[in-house]
Amino acid sequence: MDKGHEKEIREAFLSYLDDYFHQRDFERTIAHFGRHISGFGSSRDENTYTYERCYETFKRDIEEVPNRIDYEIKELNISSPLEDIGFLSCELDIWTTIRGQTLRFNDLRYTLAFIREKGRWLIEQKHLSLPSTENEEDEPYPIKELEERNKVLHRMVDEKTKELNSSLETISELANNDYLTGIANRYRINKILKGLIERVSEESGAFSVILMDLDDFKSVNDTSGHLTGDEFLVKTARFLEKHCGEDGIVGRWGGDEFIVIYPDKTEKAALVYGEKLRNAYERAFCDEGYSLTMSLGVSEYCPGDNIETIISRCDRGVYAAKAKGKNSLCVE
Repeated sequence: MDKGHEKEIREAFLSYLDDYFHQRDFERTIAHFGRHISGFGSSRDENTYTYERCYETFKRDIEEVPNRIDYEIKELNISSPLEDIGFLSCELDIWTTIRGQTLRFNDLRYTLAFIREKGRWLIEQKHLSLPSTENEEDEPYPIKELEERNKVLHRMVDEKTKELNSSLETISELANNDYLTGIANRYRINKILKGLIERVSEESGAFSVILMDLDDFKSVNDTSGHLTGDEFLVKTARFLEKHCGEDGIVGRWGGDEFIVIYPDKTEKAALVYGEKLRNAYERAFCDEGYSLTMSLGVSEYCPGDNIETIISRCDRGVYAAKAKGKNSLCVE
């Protein structure tokens, strides 16, 4: 077990005891409980299965006995089977004085399940019982405690598993998709190109790539600001997804450069797609009062190619299109 976790759980427990027993502070006591708190007290009506029920029980408890309760911890054991889950069990002697009379209970058995949320260890399940020599029908210890503890552990493990899966999905999304436009980023495009190169090298076939650079995009940022520029980058991504055809794979290569991969398409077919994209893009943004166009370079896979050689030919095509006056498509 992580010693740091043991220390944190111990401190959380002692803080709870101070707020509950010593301070008798209802609000601070309730703040130690997680959103799924449940458990058993020492009397028949102290079974709590919801946060609301727990709230009512502790409110009544502190209102009826507001005076300080002293305690002594005789045994204390802590375990943490998972990173954010911990269990604590102990024996307590507690006593208090009411109207000159000292009331004392010895050897109370306390068991708590903790879950760590946002850096805090919160109580998710609690059990308090008085020891007896035999287990009566309605006495919850020890079988009921074990049942509840098992349920709590399963539930908390399920919750943490869901959180982990959600986090992994988010990480995967961030790793493979462009943060601004949501389309494939350069890392994912490189993986796709690598897979296509391996497939075509082994099985023969073809695929083509179109690299496109927005013409004079800097003027949009300079005249309308970077937020407007970002809006047009997002609109460009949506435009390409809509117009690239069913087989086209759209990605953002970087900055104002976009890329479309056409598996199983020759250079001739890619040129047809590229020319349609160029014409449609010019018309789409003229309607919004901007004269945005793009320069495109096209390349088909050749035997012996790698990612760098394919992209290099596309780059040269883009430069050639720019040299021709922009808003055009070239093959190098």
